[in-house]
Amino acid sequence: MTTRTLTRINLAGIALLTLLNALQWWTAHCLNQQINTLQQTRAANEKQIERQEKTIAGLNDDLERHRSHLATLRAALQNAEHENKALAADNAQLRANNEIWKQAVQERDEQLQQAAAHIKALNETLAERVRQYNELARTYNERVADLNTTRQKLADAYKELDEARRQLYKALGKPLPPAPAP
Repeated sequence: MTTRTLTRINLAGIALLTLLNALQWWTAHCLNQQINTLQQTRAANEKQIERQEKTIAGLNDDLERHRSHLATLRAALQNAEHENKALAADNAQLRANNEIWKQAVQERDEQLQQAAAHIKALNETLAERVRQYNELARTYNERVADLNTTRQKLADAYKELDEARRQLYKALGKPLPPAPAP
C-alpha cells in the first residue's frame, strides 16, 4: 500500500469522520432542540399542572362547601318536611274546627233569628203597654185635673161657707167658734 493510498484512505477516513462528526453534531443539535422543546413543554405542563392542582384544590374546597351546604339543605329539608307534616295536621285540625265553628255560627244565627223574633214580639207588646200606660197616664192626668178642680171648688165652697158662718154669727151677735177641720 502506498502512501498515496494510505493518504487517500486517511483522507476518506477524515472525511468520513468529519461527516460522522457533523452527523453527530446535527443529531446532538436536534436532540438539544427537542430537549429544549421538551423542557419548555415540561415547564408549561408543570405550570398547567400547578394551575390544575390549584383548581382541583379550589374545586375540592367548593366540593366540601357544597357537601356541607347539601348536608345543611338536607337537614333543612327534613325540618321543612317535619314542619309540613305538622302544618298539614294543624290544617286538618283547623278544617275540623272550622266546620264545628260553621255549625256553631249557624246555630247562633238561628238563635239570633229566634231572639230577634222574640224581641220584635216583646217590642210590640212593650209598645202596646206603653200606649196603654200613656192612655192611663192621660186618663190619670184628666182625673187629677178634675180632682184639683173639684178640690178648688170645695175650697171655694168652704171659704164661702166660712164667710157665711161668720156673717151668721155676726148677724146673731155671737162670738165665732173655731172652724171645723175640712
